Amino acid sequence: MEHLFSSIHEAAANRQARYATWEYADHIKLSNVDSSVKQRRVVSVVVHACKSEARARGQVFPKLVAHFRLFLVLDQPLNQSLDEEHAESVELNNFGHRSLITTTEIAYHAYAYSRTETFLTVGLVQPLGNPTIGEILDYLFNEKKRHLYKLDSATGSGCRYWCQTVLSDMARKGWLNGDAPQQTEEVALLVRQRDPDVLISEIGNPTGGEFYG
Repeated sequence: MEHLFSSIHEAAANRQARYATWEYADHIKLSNVDSSVKQRRVVSVVVHACKSEARARGQVFPKLVAHFRLFLVLDQPLNQSLDEEHAESVELNNFGHRSLITTTEIAYHAYAYSRTETFLTVGLVQPLGNPTIGEILDYLFNEKKRHLYKLDSATGSGCRYWCQTVLSDMARKGWLNGDAPQQTEEVALLVRQRDPDVLISEIGNPTGGEFYG
């Protein structure tokens, strides 16, 4: 009987540990990131801006806004070159949907970054060393809880600040240079210069949401 209780307790503990990992967390949408993807190393980080609608206090903004996200570009097998034809990535996309509370989409793609008709521009950050996808995701979402985030209540903004925070986390971990977070502002400046009709918050001072984890 004691052995039975011990087995039940161990199974419950294992189940609790399983659901404590980021893969099973609320507010994370996981797509095609399996164990083989987690073992891949990151060779560059793309800061990506695209056009999007924005809502605040139930109202849709009359103009399109710039939405920011990150793509972690993966290393390639030895028999393949790192070019656009063979590029692969894991997307980190934090977004709101009819609520200030956000969802973070973590998705594998067979391309470096999205180039749909809403595409604006990108910036590139080179890593220091080559951390694996698994190491990065465990740090960002198990340790730092970056999926627990809500947008600014007045404007509905906060994606650029979220990306900047994630880049800062990776820089503090030694995976990126200390100036990597500035890449969000360089991309924001390019958007303002090339597409002045697209709304974007103050360069150098992105509107921040709030982490609540």
